[in-house]
Amino acid sequence: MKLTLPPKLMQLFGSKSATYRVGISVHANFVRLVKGKLSGGVWQYISHDEVEIDSEEQWCSTITALIAKHQLNEASCCLILPGNRYQLLQIDKPAIPDEELNAALAWTVKDLVNVAPEDLVADYFHLPAKIPMQGEKLNVIVTSAKTIKPMIDVFIRHKVELDGIVPEEMVIRNIIGAQDSACLLLSQQKNEEAALQIVKKDQIFFARKLRGFNRIHEYSAEELVDGLTDSLSLEVQRSMDYFESQLKQAPIKHILLAMPTEHQSLIAEQIAQHFPIEVKIMTLTNQNAVLDTSLSEQFYPALAGALEYLNMGEAQDGE
Repeated sequence: MKLTLPPKLMQLFGSKSATYRVGISVHANFVRLVKGKLSGGVWQYISHDEVEIDSEEQWCSTITALIAKHQLNEASCCLILPGNRYQLLQIDKPAIPDEELNAALAWTVKDLVNVAPEDLVADYFHLPAKIPMQGEKLNVIVTSAKTIKPMIDVFIRHKVELDGIVPEEMVIRNIIGAQDSACLLLSQQKNEEAALQIVKKDQIFFARKLRGFNRIHEYSAEELVDGLTDSLSLEVQRSMDYFESQLKQAPIKHILLAMPTEHQSLIAEQIAQHFPIEVKIMTLTNQNAVLDTSLSEQFYPALAGALEYLNMGEAQDGE
């Protein structure tokens, strides 16, 4: 579930066995990095960093500074896009051969997004479940070339390997541990929309943005109790209903929270009043990684990005 880099760009990065695997997440006012070392197929946390910025125009200069500071020339990186810099939509699969899909995506979705066709970058993925009796769907990620190309150029210029560019909400599954039964995850970064995913066996079955909750971190306990958690619970219920009734999946077993507020326990308690299942704060878990569990929620996208290509890293490490 990444924005695939064009083959010519991938050739510029070359192919090497990276000692370190790094996630870099960009946000409106911050750039964050999490670095780990891959050894014997296990990713081990080394360090994290955060740089405050005034605007997105400083993304490239900040990434450049982080590359130098953390000596990323022997690293393989995953770049995480914030929710306001991509669009995620579902369309009917065009009646063309699969090998022609990527080339046709831009013109297929151009009227559905707010990115000019000549500036549009798109990729697609399949969800593991679909509504019975309906035609095949494609889940499409769309972003702007003007947004990502300058950052790609930074990695090329400094000869740092970039594995891919991944939407923020698509990577969090990497740090919630194995889920044999379906769980619903609510995650968020400050001043961004809340993201809801339903995950089962390391696969995302359903994902959506929840509008109107981007200021949760500013709410007092009283304000959260006074209606906001009820509204949040309603959105959770709608998503669960779709998952169970439309996608014909077994009921969700628990709900996980990763919200940027000191009142997470209160939110969990309030949501739990609406559902007969466990609601709890997410703890960092990945069976192939040694993690620093003290990392704050703000570093979760970068951490999850560092773990996005572990299977690729294991293969290289074993060569």
